[in-house]
Amino acid sequence: MKKTIHSLLFGMATGLGLAACQKPTMLEEIRSSESGLRFVNRITETEQMNIMNYAYFYNGGGVGCGDFNGDGLPDLVFTGNQVGNRIYINKGGLQFEDATQRLGLGQGVGWYTGVSLADVNGDGWLDIYLCKSGLVKEEFRRNELYINQNGTHFEEQASLWGLDDPGYSTQAAFLDYDR
Repeated sequence: MKKTIHSLLFGMATGLGLAACQKPTMLEEIRSSESGLRFVNRITETEQMNIMNYAYFYNGGGVGCGDFNGDGLPDLVFTGNQVGNRIYINKGGLQFEDATQRLGLGQGVGWYTGVSLADVNGDGWLDIYLCKSGLVKEEFRRNELYINQNGTHFEEQASLWGLDDPGYSTQAAFLDYDR
């Protein structure tokens, strides 16, 4: 009797497992070699910079998704802690082009923690606001605001807009307060 119950349970579990394997999945893995997205926020601990010296060592990096060039496709921007930020333009069909240098996002210095997208100047183009933190000098903690220049490139203008805060930022949110 005991052997029969075990056999029955094993058969049911196997049947359920096989049935689950045959169902189509909602998501499909797309390799970076196919998509062109090659960003990894690799964090390396050192004797000076680690979780013991900086409690927020693993708090950082961000992803923003929006149409930066007006083609109707969602583009991506990634921020990193010990790696450079990247902006990828969507070419369609889940193909992306690294346009970081061409668009002027640059290879800023600092510990980037978050990215927010908003049309800060009201011109109809998405701008990029990058938050910074970390155990770095104040000058390297100043948040950055990249104003979109009609989809052709970005210009850093945080100080012009009074948004170059040197505090320990994690993330920012924008809203239209009077609407």
